[in-house]
Amino acid sequence: MSPPCRKATKDIFEDAPSAKRQRIRLQTSNTIGVNVNTNRIPIVVNLDVDDSSVEEMNFFRPDEKSGFTPKQCRTFFKKYASKTDPDVITPEGIERLCSDLKVKPEDVVLLVLSWKLDAKEMGIYTIDEWMKGMTNLKCDNIIKLRNKLGYLRDRLNDHNDFKAIFRYSFGFAKENDQRCLELETAKLVLGLIMGNRWPLLHLFVEFLEQSKYRAINKDQYYNILDFSRSVDKDLLNYDENTAWPVMFDEFVDWCRKCKEFPSPVIEQPNETDDFLL
Repeated sequence: MSPPCRKATKDIFEDAPSAKRQRIRLQTSNTIGVNVNTNRIPIVVNLDVDDSSVEEMNFFRPDEKSGFTPKQCRTFFKKYASKTDPDVITPEGIERLCSDLKVKPEDVVLLVLSWKLDAKEMGIYTIDEWMKGMTNLKCDNIIKLRNKLGYLRDRLNDHNDFKAIFRYSFGFAKENDQRCLELETAKLVLGLIMGNRWPLLHLFVEFLEQSKYRAINKDQYYNILDFSRSVDKDLLNYDENTAWPVMFDEFVDWCRKCKEFPSPVIEQPNETDDFLL
């Protein structure tokens, strides 16, 4: 049964609980790069060790071209780490990081950074996540990271990277012990990552608010992106016989009944053609 019609919501975020809003805010403008060149003493690797050990040592060795060093990267981490838990950056530290990056905490680029760090929990960066992610980015100070913001933003314009970031956002935003993403959180994350990329987002959010759904599972969430990419904004090419989750059948039905979206024209068999056959 389709949910009743309701006036379109002016702001998809205005009803979100303040606690959730604060969590989502921790999700970041381009400056000209600074090339740092320093002389580094090369590391001597024992060739008798196995391949996995060599790979591990290479991962954390100084990068002479970029000037990156693990020691400097750890110092960079400590600047924002919690005083009570020096191996973790908490929301307060991320707020300070955003201030130094000259970006707002709710900027989507911080979500991309979290994806690059493979951070497991929203508002938390561990020392291991930081070291591996920043080593890949070759960033061991705030200037280098600020200069990477343009690159991070560009990941959203890459078809495959955007899909990976979108899927990452589900696990990143949900509570650790939950299998689904709470509806209020889902609305905020969808607005953050898809805000101007899907013209039907505001209608989809309105539909969810009036529906029976109070949470979104992984399959439903992943299919939101597929739906936005494959179904036209007039919904005429939507095929209900395709294996979409029921949620999308209900959304299309709601749009056609409550928002006066056109229904596809079903061609009737030609009686003359039947007679000829």
